[in-house]
Amino acid sequence: MLKNILLFPMLALLVGCASTVNLPPEAKSKIKTIKISENVTAPDGMFYYGRSAALLGNIGMLTEISAREQLDKEAPPAELKAINVTAFKNALSKTHYRVVNGDADATMTIIIRSYGFIAPPFGLTKTIKPELNVVAMLANKKDQIIWIQWSYISDLSKNTPSTSEDELLAHPEKLRAIYQLTANIAANQIVKTLT
Repeated sequence: MLKNILLFPMLALLVGCASTVNLPPEAKSKIKTIKISENVTAPDGMFYYGRSAALLGNIGMLTEISAREQLDKEAPPAELKAINVTAFKNALSKTHYRVVNGDADATMTIIIRSYGFIAPPFGLTKTIKPELNVVAMLANKKDQIIWIQWSYISDLSKNTPSTSEDELLAHPEKLRAIYQLTANIAANQIVKTLT
């Protein structure tokens, strides 16, 4: 337990730099099982930069607070954390690694640096696109970090759908589906570097 408490400040320091650490070949051959930590770190709420913000900057962002709060109620950060854990489990299941709940050769920690929706520049349309910035790390049994990778799914991604605030508020299941899609894209990109 004390090791984990000491590990988190180090993780925060490393993640803040957004660097990557490739898995050494000797570690790759030793790791057969991976446990995914359920303690996912994420912001308290989504980043939302909608049409008003695109048109009016910081003043416009103030008008969008209620939309962001409503969307966070429909799919709160705790749900987003669970979606990301599932996405990483699914991505790892497509590799030679086995995901376990107990003792493992390595433990994966997921940190969601930001998530939300962004409007195109200048607010010329009502559309918004999802964004997700996520980091994954592996620590060995000695709690030494042996691998760090990150993925940023931006509003410029061609693999994510455009939507609108009204559509997401009217159909919350679309919000969850978009979160699942972006989490799957990020997890697959990140896990690919483990193989």
